[in-house]
Amino acid sequence: MRFLIISTLLILSINLCYAQGESNSIQAMTYEEALAIVIDNNETLRQSNIKIKEKEEEKKAKSGLFMPTITLSGGYFLMTDDIHLDLTPVHEAIDPLYTALGNYGTFSGVPNPDPTTNTVMPTLPDDISTQAVRDQLLEAQATIAEGDWTPTIQEQSFGMLSANFTLPIYAGGKVRIANKAAKINIAEASAEGRQKLGEVTVELVERYYGLLLAEKVDEVRNNVMSTMESHMNDAEKMMNEGIISNTEFLQSKVYYTEAKREKDKAQRQVEIVNDALRNTLAIKENTNIATLSSFFYHEELEELDYYKTKADTKSPMLEQIKLKKELVDQKEHIEKGDYLPSVAAMGTYTLADQDLSPYIPRGVVGIGLNWTIFEGNARNKTAKATKLQGKQVDLYYEKSRRNIETMITKHYNETQMHLEQIKQLETSKEFALDYLIACEKSFKEGLMTSAKVSDANLLLAKIEIEQLQATYNYDVALSRLLYYSGIPEQFNDYLSKGITIQ
Repeated sequence: MRFLIISTLLILSINLCYAQGESNSIQAMTYEEALAIVIDNNETLRQSNIKIKEKEEEKKAKSGLFMPTITLSGGYFLMTDDIHLDLTPVHEAIDPLYTALGNYGTFSGVPNPDPTTNTVMPTLPDDISTQAVRDQLLEAQATIAEGDWTPTIQEQSFGMLSANFTLPIYAGGKVRIANKAAKINIAEASAEGRQKLGEVTVELVERYYGLLLAEKVDEVRNNVMSTMESHMNDAEKMMNEGIISNTEFLQSKVYYTEAKREKDKAQRQVEIVNDALRNTLAIKENTNIATLSSFFYHEELEELDYYKTKADTKSPMLEQIKLKKELVDQKEHIEKGDYLPSVAAMGTYTLADQDLSPYIPRGVVGIGLNWTIFEGNARNKTAKATKLQGKQVDLYYEKSRRNIETMITKHYNETQMHLEQIKQLETSKEFALDYLIACEKSFKEGLMTSAKVSDANLLLAKIEIEQLQATYNYDVALSRLLYYSGIPEQFNDYLSKGITIQ
């Protein structure tokens, strides 16, 4: 029974460990691999790409302004009355004429219609000619009398379906300017996307190397704990042999406990930074990340002016402001076009109808003009407001340029400061290591207390962590320097050519 219980517990333990291993996978990656994942997964960058596509579609829509607009329109209409044409005055004017000529007119020279005799007698005699013409006039008079002299031009109700087109010929340059503005909007969205990529790159550097820092600090704290544990075991043996007092042994135990507490704290920090890095990479929550890249630094960077010059031509923040100024300029051109006429070709054709008057033509084409002469001086005031807006953009550009130069100077000086700390701490670490070796040797010979050895261990760990922190600060400051210079993508080049910290 005891064997069965133990076996069952062992199987459950193995299954639990397996389940935990399945739910918390470890993915080791270099910084370059992490950057590739960010570019593919990060929601901010994906949103920027979608915005660029949105502006491209808007540009295609503006291109359609050069093309004719074709529409179908239809309707069924009901008027209050039919539309009539009153020709009674015409009837009253011509009826007496036909009556008089048909009864009393005398005519001659009517051509002979008979082909057998017209060669001999080309025209009819006067009496026959007169009678023939009078008969025709009286016949025409009867037709006129029977005619409808108040015809209906359009019935009261009718329906129609028409195809219409409009083609702008001249719009004061507004169509061309609208297309140019749409092109500027695409460039602005691209610049914004590059800015977002730079921001995400800085965030990735902070979190990837932040995880590396947490891992290395955890490693240092683990080494300190192991060393303190070994020292505590040695102290216990020496106490049992009567070489040191119980007080010194207890003191070594206190140091071990403190080292273990710092180790647990460092491990917790690894988990915290891991979670932040997962968020940046937009990967599964059950994936723990392990870093493969190392800290690095450069003995020398380019001169400060190099980065300021880069910012003038490469900074996406400044580029966006420049593009906004271009949009304001295009807006001024549009407002100037408001003073000019708009000309368009247009036409319509009736495809189908019901009870539509036959007198109405089925198709019509023409050219139309629209020219606003006066509108309460609003155009002039709007143009002045736009000019003031342009001045605001100019001032904002100058302010932003100075701010960027200030940030470049700040982060450049920070890289130099952290570089000095890295080198100074390297020397301090060598001295601390020599001091620890000497303390451990003296302790084993009974010439130094346990507290001194523990302090020497902690001093070395402190310097190692400070050096790791200084290198982390250097790498982050470098990424921010490149970001404000408009060249964040060059961080990989600096990484590959840098001096690594092992």
